[in-house]
Amino acid sequence: MFPNATAVNVEWEILGFWYAFSHSLFIYMNILIVNFAVDYATQVEYDYNSFKNAYNSGATLY
Repeated sequence: MFPNATAVNVEWEILGFWYAFSHSLFIYMNILIVNFAVDYATQVEYDYNSFKNAYNSGATLY
């Protein structure tokens, strides 16, 4: 807090803290979501390639 803070100073300090905190959380969540999406897409591509290779090699898939 500021030494001789008025209510307006305190309010803006709280707002500034909340802005920085919430935006850092928002950015962090976006990084997590993108990370999971990339992991999922990579796994789907891997499964598809495995299936395609097995099919092309003439393996029975049942």
